[in-house]
Amino acid sequence: MQEFKKSLQAWNKRSDAFTKQQAGYIVLAVALFLLAGIVSLINYNLGQTILFFAFIAGLTFIANGVMTAIIRTFVVPSLEVPSSKPRKK
Repeated sequence: MQEFKKSLQAWNKRSDAFTKQQAGYIVLAVALFLLAGIVSLINYNLGQTILFFAFIAGLTFIANGVMTAIIRTFVVPSLEVPSSKPRKK
């Protein structure tokens, strides 16, 4: 258990917020997908509802990745301040 805790702490230190968020979305989508499969064996309609939420989590993962790529490509470079050169008097 300590090794798992240490590995999570190390991952927390070396990952940025975007990576953590994306990992959360994909873990949620996979967990819901597996849960939907198990629940569908007992209650088909409830399993389909859970599968819908897994699909939404997957779409959120993709949309978040695309929007972050667009923002990092087009918006962030225009916000960077160019280095100012000292003026001669």
